[in-house]
Amino acid sequence: VHEADLEVYFDDHTNSQFQEITIIKNIKTINKNCNDISKSHVDNIFKVVFGYSLIVNPLEDNHLIIEKSEKNAKHDGRIIQSPIQSHLIDQSKVYQKVINNIYNDFAIDYRVVWIKDDIALTYIKYALKKNRFKSKTVYSKIVHAKKLFSHQEINLIKNFCKNFHLDFGELDILRDRQSKKIYIVDVNKTAWGPPDKIALKDGKKAIQLINKNFQESYLN
Repeated sequence: VHEADLEVYFDDHTNSQFQEITIIKNIKTINKNCNDISKSHVDNIFKVVFGYSLIVNPLEDNHLIIEKSEKNAKHDGRIIQSPIQSHLIDQSKVYQKVINNIYNDFAIDYRVVWIKDDIALTYIKYALKKNRFKSKTVYSKIVHAKKLFSHQEINLIKNFCKNFHLDFGELDILRDRQSKKIYIVDVNKTAWGPPDKIALKDGKKAIQLINKNFQESYLN
């Protein structure tokens, strides 16, 4: 039986546990130790690395806040007024600051592709303001990470990925217009990219870059 030279633990459940299934042990398994992509875990690691947090206490007066599911790929975020009454708190949700990433009628997100030890490429994504919490991109393109993030921010993103045990995947990052701070709001360890509404030439370029970086990182 021919054994794989490399395995990818491709499981999109929010909480998962890798189980060894190969006959020959010690085969490199990508994302083997990345088994919790819940929003609260993302924020816990983010706070350790960056020193600030998204999470708020919904019982306190935090003005407008976001309520969204802990689970992966729900796209169910909604803005609510705080404080809320304790009996209205949903234990399956997280409560976070509202990040102002709105420019005119558009919400701008950054998507970072991470491979092994470095940022492979970044996308900038535009969604209509009314769809800011939905998966409804209206335009996206490749932008070099150094044009979006400072040297210090890039180092912090790298430290986050290493602390998160992410070998290969994507990060969703927002920048607040007022504070200028960036926030890692989501980790996707089952990335399939490129994102929607990207030009064909950019999409092909992204796939070529990811393929090149992946081969150099894991197959050479």
